[in-house]
Amino acid sequence: MARTSGLLEMHGIEGERETPRGAVTVDAGPAELNAAGQDCADHEAVDVRQIRAIAHDFNNLLGVVLGFSKLLVADLEANSPQRGYAERIVAATEKGRELVTRLRAARRAP
Repeated sequence: MARTSGLLEMHGIEGERETPRGAVTVDAGPAELNAAGQDCADHEAVDVRQIRAIAHDFNNLLGVVLGFSKLLVADLEANSPQRGYAERIVAATEKGRELVTRLRAARRAP
């Protein structure tokens, strides 16, 4: 059963499904496979740039929330119930920044 899809189809390469597990045989030479592989790498590079840009912007937003919540903590009395809420915002925002850092680091790993 002949089957083409996605990047292989863009490069004129047809594949044939062999097994229910999804193994695919490809009838293409090295040049076509290299072109398809390069296209995959280009798409991945775009995805990585988009992830980094979103992580950067989200980190900036978290910085604003963190800054204002720290100001609230500083302005509120130690026994104020509102101070506890502000401290929770600080803690959650710091965890969010740690997640952004982990996300950015994970995308750099090979």
